[in-house]
Amino acid sequence: MNSIFLCGRLGGDPEKIETKTGTAMCRFSLATSSQKDETDWHRVVAFGRSAEIAMEYLSKGTQVIVQGSLRYGVWSDKEGNERKYSEIRANRIELLGKKESAPVTVERTLQVAAGAESVDLPF
Repeated sequence: MNSIFLCGRLGGDPEKIETKTGTAMCRFSLATSSQKDETDWHRVVAFGRSAEIAMEYLSKGTQVIVQGSLRYGVWSDKEGNERKYSEIRANRIELLGKKESAPVTVERTLQVAAGAESVDLPF
């Protein structure tokens, strides 16, 4: 089983990227704290409608919980050197940043956007 949960704050505004197939992709960095008060940085990606909604509601400093899977990859830099990376592929993003409203998940927002039911969202 490959499952990961992270709670942290966005280090910057999400970056929207169109894939070669035209699917929306959103990438952002997430800062988490360790037990030693050190900051760890994670690369997070979301695809499709989740990416579009994340682009609309997430910004630098937003506190979120990300549920997803850990992925590894390899790329070549300009000099042809092989570089490795890891990233979290988000399946679910829960926004925690607004104290005055209840948490809203991208998954729940997708249900409403798809017409599952009509509900007033708290943002």
